[in-house]
Amino acid sequence: MSKMEEEVPERKEKVRTADVKTFENVDFESLLLHPEVLAGLKKAGFEKPSPIQLKAIPLGRCGLGI
Repeated sequence: MSKMEEEVPERKEKVRTADVKTFENVDFESLLLHPEVLAGLKKAGFEKPSPIQLKAIPLGRCGLGI
């Protein structure tokens, strides 16, 4: 079984707190992540990036330390 095929535990529905809510219409696809990363995020139940992810992911993709 490859890493992509590993079982992901079932997630319980969680309410996003104010520190991780974003009101921008942005999803992980718009961050130009590798398709396998996007599939893993979706499988793990992540739908929208948090505000810190919106700032950190593009910097990381440019090779900058975060």
